[in-house]
Amino acid sequence: MSMRILKVAVGGGINEENLKGTLLYKLFEKLSKNSIKFSNFSSADLIFYGPYYNFYEKIANKLKKKIYPSQYFDPRILNFSKNKKKNSLEIFLSFENSIRFKDIKADFYFTNLLGINDNNHFRIPYWKNCANWPEYDIYFNDNSDNVIHRYGEAYDTKRMMQEFGNSFLTKNRKFCIFTSHMMYPRKQIYEVFKNNFTVDGYGPYFDKKSVSHNSGIIKKKDILKNYMFNLCPHTFSTPGLYSSDVSDAFLSGSLPVTWADKNIDYEFNKNAFINLIDYQNENFSEIINYLKDDNFLKKFVKEPLILKKPDLKKEIEFVQKIINSL
Repeated sequence: MSMRILKVAVGGGINEENLKGTLLYKLFEKLSKNSIKFSNFSSADLIFYGPYYNFYEKIANKLKKKIYPSQYFDPRILNFSKNKKKNSLEIFLSFENSIRFKDIKADFYFTNLLGINDNNHFRIPYWKNCANWPEYDIYFNDNSDNVIHRYGEAYDTKRMMQEFGNSFLTKNRKFCIFTSHMMYPRKQIYEVFKNNFTVDGYGPYFDKKSVSHNSGIIKKKDILKNYMFNLCPHTFSTPGLYSSDVSDAFLSGSLPVTWADKNIDYEFNKNAFINLIDYQNENFSEIINYLKDDNFLKKFVKEPLILKKPDLKKEIEFVQKIINSL
């Protein structure tokens, strides 16, 4: 690559700090032999788009859908009039439920979705954005504009490979839940467990003064460590769409009780957490009884969250392919 500076632009709800808080940016920064500079669309070599939109983009998309009813949201909609640099590459980056991501034209796609057979798509598990990678000299601090700031520190992958331990057994049999909404099935699950256990709520849904997950002074890990269980159901059962909640809870010594697509076993050791999707019959009555049984809970003591040492070999290979194509 002959460039001295790699120029990058962002759109679709991603800003400069958002992008810097991702593993993907860290890899481009590490692998590129050029310094990275943020620029406008007309001079950028790489343009990163997210799945988000502001008020004006939302209105523009409503108008577009009337003309092209088959088209879904396109985060580039307000940038169509801007001349893009010749030979620049567009990258769609999302950790949301972007199952229609191919409706958005891009050169490469990064999501956390499983089962995508596309040479230009790469899956980065969400938890990998939350971990330090000392073997690659990649580090995040707790001020990063990502989930690490909310949790309180970057993940230690060595700890994720260690046994859960028995310290959680000494805690009061209470749950905590962090959420900004109560969409289905989260609300239904919360109501059932609230009727059977003490469930303390945190986050914008319970604290109306809290603007976002990241606005709290107390870090998530400092709350989780005081609870035996963390009720952390996902909103969607989409293969691959797994947030940081299970790993947050495990690393804090709180048993994760989630609701997620069964392919979460691809991500984490299925014996290290509880997936409520396996216990939906009889309104979760079976697992509620299990959670009151000490012998059942002891099964989790010796379980690690991940069974194999993780690496970034495939991530590096894919990012290098993009850099080589510039």
